[in-house]
Amino acid sequence: MAILQLEGGYAVSELLVEPNDWLAARTLIELRLPQEGVLVLGIHRAEGAYLGAPTADMEIRAGDTLILYGPVERIEELDQRRRGKKGDEAHQEAVEEHEGDLEEQEQLDEQ
Repeated sequence: MAILQLEGGYAVSELLVEPNDWLAARTLIELRLPQEGVLVLGIHRAEGAYLGAPTADMEIRAGDTLILYGPVERIEELDQRRRGKKGDEAHQEAVEEHEGDLEEQEQLDEQ
């Protein structure tokens, strides 16, 4: 669910982490979400704590609600991504896609 819709298909969104999600039981450094163009702005723990500007060593737990910034389509795909080989492959595809997007942005910036 988008909290704040921005230009160019970007948004700040919430994502509820479920037990079988690719994100669950991994640290932010392990997930390498910035390589996909997604930033974790905060983590709302199921027990009520809010962790703003989380550090790389923080673990994502089932039941957490993540506050994310990034392309809406990528966040939606991330919400559907499940554990295992397919999830890892989807991450690699997302990284490659984001690298292409960065190249396009650099070209636009040079104009």
